[in-house]
Amino acid sequence: MKVLLLEIPSDDHAYEGWLGGRTIQKTLDVLDIECTYKLILSKGYLIKSLNDISAFDVVHIECHSDKEGICYNPKRKRTLPWSDFAKKIAENKNLKKKFIVISGCLGTTHL
Repeated sequence: MKVLLLEIPSDDHAYEGWLGGRTIQKTLDVLDIECTYKLILSKGYLIKSLNDISAFDVVHIECHSDKEGICYNPKRKRTLPWSDFAKKIAENKNLKKKFIVISGCLGTTHL
């Protein structure tokens, strides 16, 4: 199994080193599950990281979110709307039998 772990912390969490994705990565290491960890600090790199997720069995996104989309800071100034996120995922080919896990508040409010 191959896991892509994308961690998108708020500015204050990144600054303080509060990175829950690192705990997930260490757990997967103990379980001998291959994991690629990416710390995402901008919308551009999130989009780039979603370009080809078909090489992974599981994509886990650890993020802050609200009813509008994925958030990058406590004031919600930089957000990737859920509709844009869904379109970007849909651009990938061969996603049969793949899992996308989103750990963020209100992630299913408007899907």
